[in-house]
Amino acid sequence: MSQLLARTKASQSPLLRLCGEIRNRIFEYALTSSTPLHHSLDTQTPRFAVTMVPVPQFLLNISQHPILIEENVLRDLNLRQHPEFNQLKYVNKQLYAETAGLEIQYNTILFSPQMMPHQSALHQKTAEQCFLYFLAPMEASKMSWLTTVIIDSRRHCLAMLNANAPLMPDLPAIVLLCKTNPDIKVRYQFRNWEFDCYRAEASMNFLSAGVALTVALKGTEAGKQVLEKLLDTSRIWVHGLAREANHWRETWYIRHLLKGVKNFAFWPTAIATDISRYIPRDGEIRNIGKERLTQWEYYANSWIEHGIDASE
Repeated sequence: MSQLLARTKASQSPLLRLCGEIRNRIFEYALTSSTPLHHSLDTQTPRFAVTMVPVPQFLLNISQHPILIEENVLRDLNLRQHPEFNQLKYVNKQLYAETAGLEIQYNTILFSPQMMPHQSALHQKTAEQCFLYFLAPMEASKMSWLTTVIIDSRRHCLAMLNANAPLMPDLPAIVLLCKTNPDIKVRYQFRNWEFDCYRAEASMNFLSAGVALTVALKGTEAGKQVLEKLLDTSRIWVHGLAREANHWRETWYIRHLLKGVKNFAFWPTAIATDISRYIPRDGEIRNIGKERLTQWEYYANSWIEHGIDASE
């Protein structure tokens, strides 16, 4: 964005001469994305710093903050630097005052593990840490703008079968946020609770993850009901999965922390939406009966639409 535009005065702007109600409708339209906005810790050289024109201090301050990027932009690997979604706030001080942060009110925000430039993997921040770092400096009034948050942990929940259950040390802080902000919905994702139609045992992988997370959130009895409907209980690994999921539930105090918390849920990844197309195929390959296949479809669709929460 040019310096001339950045220094535009409110009195010269047709947009800012409109009444506030119309401006707000325009802001909502301009700042609503069709896909989640991805949180980025990438702090490059402050924008405009290479120019000889003096840079307003408020613009320099903005450039050092975490930014939010559209998902469709992230797919373009040819971009050397991903542009921040909300560009309106860089036009002038008035638009900054009116639009800074509005993008979090109109969109789902996704957090994933990241590391700062020029640092090793040892300094990588987890998705939960990125989320908490994002919240810490936020004004309380703007925190209420958040509607839906996705925490893409990149961990594998089925790793618990190998006695390598996902670590969740930041769960208490996230649960406290949920309790104090009941209007914020937190969707917690695991990397292998997804669906890849080209992968062997794709449906079984998805359903097994759902069973494990049901046990972790709802307990052994609730998990047992789902397990018997979806999986072959004659298999030894099925019982091992339920046992390790319950152990994980106790290790991280999930039963106590999430009791009564309705706005936190384990959620499949977005790519899992294709599973309904392939379940009949996988059921036929495994010679699954019609009754069990119906349960496969029911639970898969329910998890994709609602996730798994701690309610009984």
